[in-house]
Amino acid sequence: MTHCGCSPPYSNGWRRNRRAWARARRLIERGFDALRERIGRLADAAIRARHAVLGAVLLVLIGSLGYFAGGHIGSEAMPDIEGDVLEARLLFPQGTPLARTQAVAAQVEAAMRQLDAELSPAQPGGAPLVEAIQTRFNQHPGARETGPQVATVMVDLLAAEARTAWG
Repeated sequence: MTHCGCSPPYSNGWRRNRRAWARARRLIERGFDALRERIGRLADAAIRARHAVLGAVLLVLIGSLGYFAGGHIGSEAMPDIEGDVLEARLLFPQGTPLARTQAVAAQVEAAMRQLDAELSPAQPGGAPLVEAIQTRFNQHPGARETGPQVATVMVDLLAAEARTAWG
C-alpha cells in the first residue's frame, strides 16, 4: 500500500500503467519538439532580419538610458546621509492633505523626543542625544515630487564618538 495510491515500480500495477507513462512521455516529447521548432524558426527569422533586430535592440537600449537619464527612474539606492543625522522621509499618496502629513511628522518628532528622554541619561555627561529636529514639508529628496503629501524629518544626534551605544 502506498500513500499516493500509485503502485511501486516493481508491482503488477506498474506494468499496467507502463503504456500510460509511455503515452505521457511521447506527449511531453512532442510538446518540446514543437517548442524547439518554433524557437528555431524565430531564430532563423532573427538571423535573416539581423539589421532590424540590432536596430530594435539599440532602440530599446537608448530608450532605457534616456528614461533613466531623464529622471523617471530614481537612482538613489543608498542615500548619502551623515552618521549623526537621522532622516524620516515621508511620502503619502497624492491628494493627502497637509494636515495628515503634519500629524505623521509630529508623531515622528514625538517618538524622537521620547527616545531622547530615555537615552540621554546614558550619554556621557548627561548630554542630550537629540541635538535638533527639523521638519521640512514639500521636500523629499528621493521622491521627485512636491506637494503637501511629502515631508522630511531630520534629527541631528550627538556625535557618534561622544555617544554611548543604543540601549
